[in-house]
Amino acid sequence: MKTIITLTFLAGAFTFTSCKKTYSCTCTKPGQKDPAVSTWKLKEEDAQSNCNSLNAQYAEDSGSCVLSES
Repeated sequence: MKTIITLTFLAGAFTFTSCKKTYSCTCTKPGQKDPAVSTWKLKEEDAQSNCNSLNAQYAEDSGSCVLSES
């Protein structure tokens, strides 16, 4: 019985740690009226990687991007 409870707990913990959430990457640069927003349903590290790529593009024009959970 203890084994079943332990396995159930571990399976539940693994499920919650690898779930995908919705993240938004908001990018702004000087002279831009409205910020550009990209939204993804990914794991946090994948969304952060995408936002970092956008940030590199916006940094060329003195802009920046910020990731947030939607």
